[in-house]
Amino acid sequence: MTSENQNKKLMFISVGVGGGDGSDIAHALFYTIKHCNPDAVVFLASAESWDKVSVHLLPQHQEFNGFLLVEKEIVNEIDDFQYLHNEFSEIILNYYKKGFKNQYTYADYTSGTKAMSAALVSAAIFNKIDTLTYVTGRREKGRVLSGTERQYPLSTSSIISWQTINEAVIYFNRGMYKTVIQMLGTSTIYPQHKNKAETIIGLSKFLDAWDKFNFTQAFEIIRSIDEDVIKQLNLFGKIKKLKNSTLPILIKEELSYEKIDDLLFNAKRRADEGKYDDAVARIYRAVEMTGQLEFKKEFNCTTSSIKIENLGACVAEAAKLCSRNDKGEYQAGLFQTFNLLSETENKCGKIFKQNAGEFRKLLDNRNYSILAHGSQPITEKQFERFYDFVTEKFRLAEKGNRNASFSFPVIKDLRL
Repeated sequence: MTSENQNKKLMFISVGVGGGDGSDIAHALFYTIKHCNPDAVVFLASAESWDKVSVHLLPQHQEFNGFLLVEKEIVNEIDDFQYLHNEFSEIILNYYKKGFKNQYTYADYTSGTKAMSAALVSAAIFNKIDTLTYVTGRREKGRVLSGTERQYPLSTSSIISWQTINEAVIYFNRGMYKTVIQMLGTSTIYPQHKNKAETIIGLSKFLDAWDKFNFTQAFEIIRSIDEDVIKQLNLFGKIKKLKNSTLPILIKEELSYEKIDDLLFNAKRRADEGKYDDAVARIYRAVEMTGQLEFKKEFNCTTSSIKIENLGACVAEAAKLCSRNDKGEYQAGLFQTFNLLSETENKCGKIFKQNAGEFRKLLDNRNYSILAHGSQPITEKQFERFYDFVTEKFRLAEKGNRNASFSFPVIKDLRL
């Protein structure tokens, strides 16, 4: 039965009592059924309205076509919108379970109480019924005269696709880019909204690649996105800065404070997702990179290949306590790097020396993390302490006030 119904046209029709004997309502419903020519029609009616209208409607059954399936769903409340919305939604879903598809389904809200009509429209949109229909015509005393009927079909795809885009924007602003890509990529988008949807997908792919530190891929993606639509989303200035000022620096292999800023903002985004172990791992790398960057600036060599001759006598003696790599070169870990820097006038080295005890306690939390050497999950409080320490003591997020470039854009004003 399920497979037999998948290509059949289904129609839901609300049925009201009306002020007459029901014949005028039956005529209008018969009119809309003939126009849509469904394979199955489901009348949504109260017991009273069905008894009144069906005596005029059902005798015309044979005129529909010999194979039309006619069913009724009796509702016990005709003025409670919330009840009717839920009831109609459940009825619609039950017919979907029988194999009928939303793209071949109609909902006619011509008849019924105001609450019934409104509930059928809302349930139809909520359950993505393809077409709404309404019969109107020349009226006399508020009623459409028989023979003057005209049917007004309305595709819901525009409303539904705009609703889908708005829902996707909520996920976009939360940084859930994979969800946005899947949601918009698998939904039927109305042609009028296609450019916006594709642009939001493109921006999501761009920021998702950036979030994974794949800066080259992010740069290639952003170059292909329509700038006119970015302007419509009021993101042009922000995206332009990321594309022209920030990304070119991040793509380079050299260490930079821009990369440190990016790590810290990435850590904040992971924390916002509740992934505190991931967040602290990024903070640790940001601190480590700071030491490596400052070390290279002070001594013109790297922490993985220390040139003793580049160090002053006092620092050189301390460096000889470091381990050696396979080439016999001295190499310094995080604490050793900052200890060596503290023997100079380097600001980060001095700060480290003044706060070594606190820093070691914070690092112990990271070391006990499952992403380091232990099995203990990082808590939100532990993350916040570590983040505050590196941003307030080391002031890593204030280098040249470049950090604002790394706050990802959000869509605030989405318009049709």
